Amino acid sequence: MLLKEVYSHGLKRKYEVEIPASAIDAGFKEAIEDRIKRNVYRGFRKGKTPFDVVVKQEEGLIESVIVDQVYRHWYDIKQNEKLVLFNDHEEITSIDTTGYKENKTAVRFTVECELLPQIPKIDFSQVILKTKTFEISEGDVEKYKQKMKEQLVDWIDLAQSETIEKGDRVVVDLRGKIGDEAFRGGQLDNFECQIGDGKVITSLSDGLIGMKIGEERSIPVLFPEDYHDVAVAGKNAVFRALVKSGKRSQKVPDPEAALLQCLSCKTDGEANEKVRKLIGSECSQRINELLRSQLEAQLEQYDFQVPESLLERQERYVKIDHPKISADDIKKEAIRRTKLSLILAEFAAERNISIDKSDVARHLLNVSVAAGLDASYLAEIYKNNKDFAGSVTLKLMESKIFAALLETVQKEAEPSTVDEILGYVQEKIGTQV
Repeated sequence: MLLKEVYSHGLKRKYEVEIPASAIDAGFKEAIEDRIKRNVYRGFRKGKTPFDVVVKQEEGLIESVIVDQVYRHWYDIKQNEKLVLFNDHEEITSIDTTGYKENKTAVRFTVECELLPQIPKIDFSQVILKTKTFEISEGDVEKYKQKMKEQLVDWIDLAQSETIEKGDRVVVDLRGKIGDEAFRGGQLDNFECQIGDGKVITSLSDGLIGMKIGEERSIPVLFPEDYHDVAVAGKNAVFRALVKSGKRSQKVPDPEAALLQCLSCKTDGEANEKVRKLIGSECSQRINELLRSQLEAQLEQYDFQVPESLLERQERYVKIDHPKISADDIKKEAIRRTKLSLILAEFAAERNISIDKSDVARHLLNVSVAAGLDASYLAEIYKNNKDFAGSVTLKLMESKIFAALLETVQKEAEPSTVDEILGYVQEKIGTQV
């Protein structure tokens, strides 16, 4: 058995392998003898058929024997050469049997594969992150309540004569077509959206501006190339839109009463207690985000080769998450994510961390509710769009892994304030009603 490396780039390899004719002959002999034992041939008792007779009747057997020997030899090579493949990815691209069939010389085959990189071993129990401690004062509670009151609005029905503006909430029926054909996901009744919030394709959202209740309009839309539904990605469509109702926000007349209603509380004391819990929850979430950022920054210092196949997949995921960034930035972010995912995968394997169908189902339900989409439609996209499914699965997995990591690392606490943690200036808080 001869192994020859004919191509090497990064972690990708291409090998040419020779299998001696004697190995093929031995495999063929073994296969014929097995058939003599198991099969009954006309004119002979089971197990008594002459070898040459079976050979003539099993002329096509040599092909399957050669394929079997190819995979056996490749398995032996991986074991002997200690080749560890990334994702067990390998492709036998050619098998040359001409020499064997004509002159009883070696069978040659070519295999392409990608090696698993040398992923650094990290003792996360020795990693130190800086965390924050905080106490919630009465002043913090009052400040949070004030911010909430400033954001509280009532949603007032639009009159028939009023036109839709940016920021309005609308309920529409949509009938989308590509050419003359309706498409799945484009036929929506009572679809709710807020104009300009970024959750709806911009051209569709902008096309509703200026319409009135009861009005119909045809709105041309170009789906982005990286749209999550590959069936319509990059295609031009026309939506026939009927506006059924609309609402516009206005400041609440009684913020104190509106706040109690928003918090489902009857007294200021109950409201204060609930706000205190909200602050604690948001601070804890923000601290975990800061810890994750620190941990990612530390892990990004490790430099190692990454599999091109995984890098290409990550580039597609980055395009889904950030469709407007440059090609260079996509590449940089994909490399960062790829290295991070490999390190995290090692940790997950050690801890037997995984996600199941229920994790995915909960996530898709939450996303569909937030986006006003049919849950079954989103589930169908997850089923049929490998890039979308991969992106969702990766995010869910990383979330679980980071939660476990934050329980493993060491934390050095330093006192902080609610203001410093939440950053009121940058972040919007609270809930609208």
